[in-house]
Amino acid sequence: MKNLILQSFRQGFALANKNWEVFLVGLIFYLTASINDLLGDSTISGFVEILVLLLLPVFLGFYLSMPFFLLQKQQGKLELSNILSTTLQNAKRLIIPSVLLFLVMVIFVVLFAIIASPQNIDFDAFIKDVNNVSMWKYLVPISLIGTFLSFTPIYFSIEKFGLLSSIKKSVGFSARHFNFVIPLAIFMLIYTLLPSEIVKRLPGVVGILLQSIVNNYQEIFFTAALLIFYQKATKVAK
Repeated sequence: MKNLILQSFRQGFALANKNWEVFLVGLIFYLTASINDLLGDSTISGFVEILVLLLLPVFLGFYLSMPFFLLQKQQGKLELSNILSTTLQNAKRLIIPSVLLFLVMVIFVVLFAIIASPQNIDFDAFIKDVNNVSMWKYLVPISLIGTFLSFTPIYFSIEKFGLLSSIKKSVGFSARHFNFVIPLAIFMLIYTLLPSEIVKRLPGVVGILLQSIVNNYQEIFFTAALLIFYQKATKVAK
């Protein structure tokens, strides 16, 4: 298993470095989502924020399509036009399940507020706690839980399952390969936080540009590593 994990990251790194098309489109999406940070309290910031919200299904469609793009690159079939058309197609597939998930999240937040209110939880202190050094006590379990969902884009874009079914299958696959999930969660946590903490201290446009580049590349790299591991693990299982 150790060799399989190392091979997945090494080959994933090589695959990620070949995908300039995916990197370019992803960078445009990241910069679009970050543009409000530059505008501040300007008159058009509200309009831009609404526009970004409307484009959210397209952003999610691209993210969930990334394993398919990487697979096409492996096969020598990837074209820029395919990236755009596939992203829009998968964005349409997300509309209904996204609404359902949003309603579930709203219900969860309402229930949490009802339960937490009698306990006199200091939400301001909680937010400050998340933003300081003690945020690690929240990020570690969140990272581990999030890792169980990491294979969702593979099932969604390559295996063509619906979003909810893809989430279920991702959790099941991760549970069966727990030896991969633990080091992946730790590696993702360290590899994501350290560069981000450094880059986000840079001012203005430079900081936002570098933050977008770093986040975009990390996304492609981890997705490529997950795809390689999934291919090898399913091949062994067969």
